[in-house]
Amino acid sequence: MKLKLILSLICYSTLQMAIGQSPKLTNTLTEIYRADETKWEGSRREFFEYDGDLLTNYTYQIKYALPNKFVNSRAFEYKYDDNDNLILKLEYSYTSAEAQVQNFYWDEYFYDSNGCLIGLKDSVSSIHGVYTQRFFEYITDENCNIVEELVTTLEPNGQQNIYKKVNVYNDQNLLVLDTSFRIYNDKWIVSEIYDYEYDTAERLIEKRREYYGTSFINIEYEQWEYDENGALILYIRWREKPSNPFQIIYKDSIIVEYDDQNRVINKKEINTRFQDTSPAKYYTYDYYCQDILKQSSEDDLPRIYRTFYEYETGFDDQCAENIEDESIIIQPNPSDGKIILMSDWLGAESALIRVFDTSGKEHFQKSVHELKNTISLDLSFLKRGLYVISIQTGSRVRSEKVSIF
Repeated sequence: MKLKLILSLICYSTLQMAIGQSPKLTNTLTEIYRADETKWEGSRREFFEYDGDLLTNYTYQIKYALPNKFVNSRAFEYKYDDNDNLILKLEYSYTSAEAQVQNFYWDEYFYDSNGCLIGLKDSVSSIHGVYTQRFFEYITDENCNIVEELVTTLEPNGQQNIYKKVNVYNDQNLLVLDTSFRIYNDKWIVSEIYDYEYDTAERLIEKRREYYGTSFINIEYEQWEYDENGALILYIRWREKPSNPFQIIYKDSIIVEYDDQNRVINKKEINTRFQDTSPAKYYTYDYYCQDILKQSSEDDLPRIYRTFYEYETGFDDQCAENIEDESIIIQPNPSDGKIILMSDWLGAESALIRVFDTSGKEHFQKSVHELKNTISLDLSFLKRGLYVISIQTGSRVRSEKVSIF
């Protein structure tokens, strides 16, 4: 199995999963809003560069209030051999607003004559000049599957640590078991065991991890569920701590929803630690001309993150002509609370109306499925003041202010 590219950028991999074959992504811009739809100072952006179909540069930037500009946060460079195998990955990590290189990482990949990955040298240096290096040596089978991995870590103080992993594959070349070892009292002892289970379509449906400490075992599970089209609809991960019986200490889940064209349109993420549950995060995706992801949103109140995507080929102007009017009309305004709300967005199959005060506190929410462009609302229960009414369809959100007297 040739290693073409190692990329841990979640947003980019999610994008590719959602839109499939698409024009190359060149830029993203993430704008951050408060719950009342006022824009926050912070924002983020990404840049992608290619050589043919291969990603060669990736840059992640953050906008800081001081010095009120975008500065690099992380940057990556990728280099390939004549067979399109990744041979070098460089990563630059920058210090906050000063944008000075804080850490520099470089990975070198080595292959045999069959194109199988047989080695990796992973190094890091910091502004203080100290560095850590890891050396990975791989033994592969005839299918380039890594069956044994030896990891040697050299710390800045000269200390050397050695780890080992052994992988087992089934007849379909699917990984079914990997076991990690560490040296203790000059002997190899087990530190982690992963078991993998697949369905009849060779999709991963469960992963079980056992982590062995000095006197305890932690068990972690991951499960995947798919719909009749083979699309992922649910992911769950949880960990148990050693007690009798075992006690769950955290549980995470991701729920994915698709449209009738099997494109990701909504995703919900829930994180639970011990007895506390973090606020759920909602992700929505809006497509352009049916194929290209135009905008995604992460609803993590009190902030909302909206990411806009640009592609190498640009957007089709003919599609732009079909975009509906995005205006919202509120009558009367100012009002005693009894208003008529008008917008083409209300004619969508599902629209969500929300009302916030100027501090971002939500006072009203209503889902609309009536497929008409006008609706009456009674907000007379609200105190006198200025409010923001927003209409959300998919990942698109449009807002307008109303004064209640």
